[in-house]
Amino acid sequence: MSQEGLSREEFKIAALIFLGMGLSFLIAFYISIINIIGDILLNIAKNSPLLFAALFHIMLAIIFGVGYFIEDKNDRAFYLRLIYLLGTLMFLIAFSSDLIPIPKSILVGFVFLIYTSLPFAFMVYKGLKSLINPKGS
Repeated sequence: MSQEGLSREEFKIAALIFLGMGLSFLIAFYISIINIIGDILLNIAKNSPLLFAALFHIMLAIIFGVGYFIEDKNDRAFYLRLIYLLGTLMFLIAFSSDLIPIPKSILVGFVFLIYTSLPFAFMVYKGLKSLINPKGS
């Protein structure tokens, strides 16, 4: 290394290495959170299937209840398509869970996070839509 320090190319390489390391730690953290949520839900389902069914239906009621507050007809249709898309994804995950060699708690946590992220995904969509087209086509 010369006395003038790192070149621009070396800074870029170092930044990419640290970005990769940071993203790998973030993914590991995210998977551990998914595992914890899945463990909690599986324990609830194992100990009290009725409580699990109640929580699942309350979650679905909240997801569909958010759609009630959407005023624009096109946005409601988009939100409903998101619900169907995520429902189909959950269905595929549930039926392919025997083929995937990962713990059930991670699958259950992932499905739970998919469903709970629906209103937030819609808010991101609306925010990006207003940034791209500020006049509100």
